[in-house]
Amino acid sequence: MKITDVKSYLIKMDWDDRPGKDKPRSSIEREFIFVQIDTDEGITGWGEITNYPGSVGNRAIQKYVMELKDFLIGWDPTKIEEIWTRTFRLFTYTGTRGATTAAI
Repeated sequence: MKITDVKSYLIKMDWDDRPGKDKPRSSIEREFIFVQIDTDEGITGWGEITNYPGSVGNRAIQKYVMELKDFLIGWDPTKIEEIWTRTFRLFTYTGTRGATTAAI
């Protein structure tokens, strides 16, 4: 089995029943990122990645996922630990403060 496609979806929804909703800086929307992994055997897997509460963080994470698409295609999706380790190593040199700080 091989990964053939990776898609990400940024979903926004109203969040009327949120904790601290009466505070002036609380968000009125919530964002969720869903990731779809398709395989050559017709199996589709789903995952969710959400950075609470920041919308900027969620958009950045979604971009990271899509940047990884070409890297992930062709891998066996059952090799989770190997994929995780190799993906982690791609970002090793951005330092402990992350890619955003490196970009600044």
